[in-house]
Amino acid sequence: MKWIFAALGAALVAVAGLLPWFHARTLDGTAVMSVWGHWTRHGDIDARLFPVPIGLIICAPAVWMLVAALRDRYGQAFLGAVVSAVLSMLTIALRQRVAASAAGGDAVFVSLGWAPTVVLVLALAAAIVGWYLFARTELRDPPRE
Repeated sequence: MKWIFAALGAALVAVAGLLPWFHARTLDGTAVMSVWGHWTRHGDIDARLFPVPIGLIICAPAVWMLVAALRDRYGQAFLGAVVSAVLSMLTIALRQRVAASAAGGDAVFVSLGWAPTVVLVLALAAAIVGWYLFARTELRDPPRE
């Protein structure tokens, strides 16, 4: 079970670091935001795109979760999984804040990329596994004599 937890943590870090977080579209172009908060533009997009490194913010508790799981500290790993899940939900709140229409420019449509959904699913699965391992190792009654 420990290795499943570690694999979920490694997958969480990989997804947070590789998949796109936001897509912005206008009439003439598109842009995609990566883990570092950098927007890759395609076409002529007339909008103000704000760099928000959400992938890096989520990688911190995910790496903490991975290291804690490998050290058999399941309570800390559980907290890392829960923090990763909560921070992935932050992307929903930031969706309309990462891009704005430039003065006299086209309207900007911002949608979530694949990363928030996949990170949320992996973090919730890791939280369930982490709680199970924590309850099995730390919350167990002492042996009877």
